[in-house]
Amino acid sequence: MNEEVARLYKNLETISKSNIQEVFKESPKMLRLLDFLDQAKMKFKTPKAVNYIYAEELKETTYSVLINRFYKLRQSLKEWLLGQLKNNPICFSPEEQELAFLRLLVVQNQHSYALERLLKLETKCWEYNLFELLPEIMQLILRAYDAINDDVTAHREEYYEKLTIASDLEQVLQWMRRAYRGIYNNPNDYAKVVAQMHRKIKNYKTYPRFEMLYHFTAFSNGAYRFHITNKSSNALVRHLNRLEKLAKANPKVPVIYYEPYHREKINLALSRTKSVFWAQRGEFKRAFIEMRNAHKLGAKNPMLEPRRGERSIINNIGICICTKEYDYALKLLGSLEDFYEGQDYEKPYHRLYLEYMHLYSTAFPKFNTKDSKLIEEMVDAYIQILAKQPKTAYNHYEWALATRCDFYITKLELKEASKLLNEKGLKAHYEQFGTWKHTIGLVEALAARDATQLEEYLTKVQQYMLENPPKAIIVLHYEWIIRVLKFYIKEFG
Repeated sequence: MNEEVARLYKNLETISKSNIQEVFKESPKMLRLLDFLDQAKMKFKTPKAVNYIYAEELKETTYSVLINRFYKLRQSLKEWLLGQLKNNPICFSPEEQELAFLRLLVVQNQHSYALERLLKLETKCWEYNLFELLPEIMQLILRAYDAINDDVTAHREEYYEKLTIASDLEQVLQWMRRAYRGIYNNPNDYAKVVAQMHRKIKNYKTYPRFEMLYHFTAFSNGAYRFHITNKSSNALVRHLNRLEKLAKANPKVPVIYYEPYHREKINLALSRTKSVFWAQRGEFKRAFIEMRNAHKLGAKNPMLEPRRGERSIINNIGICICTKEYDYALKLLGSLEDFYEGQDYEKPYHRLYLEYMHLYSTAFPKFNTKDSKLIEEMVDAYIQILAKQPKTAYNHYEWALATRCDFYITKLELKEASKLLNEKGLKAHYEQFGTWKHTIGLVEALAARDATQLEEYLTKVQQYMLENPPKAIIVLHYEWIIRVLKFYIKEFG
């Protein structure tokens, strides 16, 4: 929440910053918080804010009490800042602002003037597929025609018919939005729901928004699931290509939601999704390019960027590791720690330490891991936590074990590595990628601590890769095996 409050405050000059000091003049602690926000970065840590705001009370009051006071103070500021947004133009698109004005004209009995502008707005909304606004526009037009009191029977019938069509289109839009979110929450329904959406849009070919939402749903939900990208990769590419073609031809038409900067937000979301998709396909360089592009778009429009969550940052770290952009991955680990701090997660941040271990083992021998006791303790504790949790799509227990095993191997703690590799669950994890035999072989070769044997095993692995080219995501593990072998050939030579 720290970043959320800081972002709201730092953009306050476009809303109502002039009176904030006056509003809180009777609250010295709030004024201290405002002073802190003027100086702080967007992502700040809670202890730093507490130490600044309650500097005079640190010796006298329990720190946990001060933390709770800060949470209440921060919440009060957040509620006030959000209150300033409700009537600000940044919350409304030009068409929404126009509609609000025309609603006022109708209420004030300025029907002729309102009707003239309503008809122009109607034309624009049909063209841009703004189904959220059309039903109310139809109703205001009907009210205006009735009030003018001319012979408007033909117009009345026309606009009642248009109101029926507009209401139907809005219902279809709501159904498609629900389907989009439904796949996200129930990924097993992907094929069924995408097929339902495809049938639905056949009756609405004149409205490109529905086809755009269909392709966006199919691509964005499919891209995040390995079993879909693995089996239906070409179909997802077709969805993406068609979506981008439609978006280029219809730059004013929204996709999911009609809101200010809707196209910029979709472009940002699409860049993030494409980075995951290319990574799932094993095209890691393309994935990294899209990831960097998303970061640039977010930096260019900080108010438009949704707050990056844990999974988003972790996905990006994975992409960096796959493209061997290890320094960038290390930078993102700092962002992950900032995220945990900003969300007031309870320490220790076990997943953070697992990601550090993953980076250090995969990038071997780039980083010095001699002083890794804390990381190992935290990861071991995390593995115990995961072992007790239900097995779901989000329980990465086997992956955590595999990361621990790889780290054991890089540090030549081979008994521990061998024990893990022969556990039923982890063995199955490696076998599904076809890497168990060569990983256990690596452990056995290293155990001999003989450069000649390591060279023989290196030749064997390289020959296997020539004869059985693995998929890109599996290549990474074999490249890691080769790096470990080459490093210890020098060490034992």
